[in-house]
Amino acid sequence: MEVVRRVESGEWSQRAREYATQSGRRFSRFIDKLGWPGRELIMLLKNRSPVINITNEDVKLITDRYRLVYDVQNDKLAIQPRPDAMVHPF
Repeated sequence: MEVVRRVESGEWSQRAREYATQSGRRFSRFIDKLGWPGRELIMLLKNRSPVINITNEDVKLITDRYRLVYDVQNDKLAIQPRPDAMVHPF
């Protein structure tokens, strides 16, 4: 899975911290607070299903049994990310 940040890289950490604070959750470590937007995204996509596995690994190196479910670049109705948008690491 690749997630693209839609804000400038310098602005991202501040926005991630604000989002985590607004979520009402408490974080014991700073890194957990920064990682909350990505963690929440994965939880929402999985819908708490233990069957669905979402990874950022390049599965093409492991198996040929995979499929691309969605690509924003092929979705004409989606708001396209900037060409220089940073891929969010998980």
